[in-house]
Amino acid sequence: LEAPETAVAGSEIEVTWMGPGNQDDYVSIEVVGAKLGDAIDYAYTSGGNPATLEMPVEPGTYELRYVASGNVKKILATRPITGTAPTVALEAPETAVAGSEIEVTWMGPGNQDDYVSIEVVGAKLGDAIDYAYTSGGNPATMEMPVEPGTYELRYVASGNVKKILATRPITGTAPTVALEAPKTVAAGSEFEVTWMGPDNNRDAITVALVGSKAGRYVEHRYASSGNPAEMTAPTEPGIYVLRYVANGDETKILARRILKVSGAGAGPLEPGTAALEAADSGPAGGQVTVFWAGPGAPGDVIAIRKIGATTVETSVAVTSGNPVALPLPTAAGQYLIHYLTGGSQKSIGNRLISVK
Repeated sequence: LEAPETAVAGSEIEVTWMGPGNQDDYVSIEVVGAKLGDAIDYAYTSGGNPATLEMPVEPGTYELRYVASGNVKKILATRPITGTAPTVALEAPETAVAGSEIEVTWMGPGNQDDYVSIEVVGAKLGDAIDYAYTSGGNPATMEMPVEPGTYELRYVASGNVKKILATRPITGTAPTVALEAPKTVAAGSEFEVTWMGPDNNRDAITVALVGSKAGRYVEHRYASSGNPAEMTAPTEPGIYVLRYVANGDETKILARRILKVSGAGAGPLEPGTAALEAADSGPAGGQVTVFWAGPGAPGDVIAIRKIGATTVETSVAVTSGNPVALPLPTAAGQYLIHYLTGGSQKSIGNRLISVK
């Protein structure tokens, strides 16, 4: 057997062989002293000369073997070979806008199934948010998570999540997102929404009922369709909310704006009810922005109470605008945001919020 004395771990090598070349003869690479037949890689001599093998991804001393007729006990020749540690590095920006595309320049063995990934720091091995095989080119292109925070880039060898050859931290920063549109549009009319945002793949502008579940909308346009986005107003009059949705993930709403639709008819809200829309959580002692649809009468307020309580923690008059900035309690816990009517202080709509 003729082969280099050393080769980079995980790389391909050529082994020139001289032997009978019988049916099922093969050349293999194995751990020195390993159980017979525990080949890490092998190539039949019928496949050509030289034979091409892949070095193990773990650096160390190994043994090349010529095995006759597929019989692991008939080893006709051996030769030692040492796998050396590869030079592996990742180059990428220190920060990038959440949800944006980034380029990661990599240095490494580029073995079959090697890939570069982005993962949550400390996450379970293999839980990649996005990844790109090194065979796809250099630099590798990946998509940042839509949630701002600190993440980790990894170079993973041969598709084995336990073989992480290099890591690099990267921080996802919050994007600047805003929506500009008319305050009032006629039912069924065409109107434009000018937007500012990351313009990621599958980002969308939607028109939805205030307080409707994530993923529900009356009108939808992908950001990629142009700026401004050409939209059609709902046919029912009432108060709606414009949303900028990231990456097609309806739970990732990056911006909101109230849209009033004028026209004849009762509208989507049942008489004597209200709808509220706000973030699912907020900081203790901070504020939360609340979008509302309801009577809007003098004396009506948006208020926050502990679940099951009647005492109001904080409140803001609806006449102050839409949306309103509602102060949050200083004590952490689960609360309800209410729309309270002016005279009776009756709750005609509520929404759960977690204060942290």
